[in-house]
Amino acid sequence: MQIISFEKKEKVNSKDFLDLSKNLSNMNIFWIHHTFTASKFSLFKVIDIANFYKSFIWNCIIFKPTIVHARGHPMAIFACAIKKIFNFKLLFDYRGMWPDEKLSKGTWNLKFATHRVMYKFFKRWELNLLSKSDYLVFLTERVRNHFINSEKPLIKKSSIIPCAADYTLFNFSDYSSEKKFLKSSLSFENNLVLGYLGSIGPLYDFKGYLNLIKVGLENHLSISGLVITNNLEDAEEEISRFDFKKNNPSIKCLTLSREEVPKYLQLFSYLVSFCTISKSIIGASPTKIGEALSLGVPIISNSGVGDIDSIINETKCGILLEDTSIESLQTCINELRNQRFNKDFVRKESQKFFDLNIAFREYLNIYKTLDSDS
Repeated sequence: MQIISFEKKEKVNSKDFLDLSKNLSNMNIFWIHHTFTASKFSLFKVIDIANFYKSFIWNCIIFKPTIVHARGHPMAIFACAIKKIFNFKLLFDYRGMWPDEKLSKGTWNLKFATHRVMYKFFKRWELNLLSKSDYLVFLTERVRNHFINSEKPLIKKSSIIPCAADYTLFNFSDYSSEKKFLKSSLSFENNLVLGYLGSIGPLYDFKGYLNLIKVGLENHLSISGLVITNNLEDAEEEISRFDFKKNNPSIKCLTLSREEVPKYLQLFSYLVSFCTISKSIIGASPTKIGEALSLGVPIISNSGVGDIDSIINETKCGILLEDTSIESLQTCINELRNQRFNKDFVRKESQKFFDLNIAFREYLNIYKTLDSDS
């Protein structure tokens, strides 16, 4: 087995990266990783991608793969274009509505001609990938149904595999002995802890999270906030600029390694996962959802994000808000006064959706299906 990937340059020498590299080597998996050139000029990005494609072609010539698993649009497009030349089966792992996410993030702006051309190119190729790939994996049922119900149904063989969590690593029983000490060190002893995990950016409604804390304090709830993010400066700046009026909330911001995340994530009373609603949001499956639920931490989410509505309604593992308006946040605070969740129940009910072992078995079955069709 061979893996070719793009990695962020700052992560190449991290402990997580080196551990992964060692584990892959021990399993006789050959890994070629490329890094993006640090430049704003598009030419360098084109060169980076060309080098990536060159590695892929070289691997096809040398190893003659029978199955190619392509994650995301850019890699899948190239694989699809040459699949008949090298005679392999293509598994397209559709990681969200990539061209539309570019618009949602503000990376592309349709006012610019070059961005319009790129958007139309990738949207056209998206339809080709959906019809010409040998197997499709989607993160959500909603995005699959979006294409199934289109004027020209494109879906053949497909599965739903949401972003999974390692239920062995994210297990609250492994960290319970540290919980009291950590809460005390952060001055969270008797407070309801509303947590935020992940990036600060246009796809996520961090202001909605701060508004929820504000409304809770105005309703005289003892609330603290814990933000775990790699965008530490952005988070602290957003908090410092936010108008909490006369209330002075205790909000701690941390940047942690992957190994440290579970023991601090378990301190959350709730994970607040508010996303910006856009066209691409039906394909979203935030990894943090499964990680929190695996630790028995219930979710507070706005409606319309991927499959979160059906998951919360089925598992009863969280609170679903219509939106992040002040009225909805007030309703949420009222529920927090009366709602209680059992950690064991939350973990068990969510496992059927997010357990990494279930995702592993599903991918293994897909590989076997494609191999038998070869």
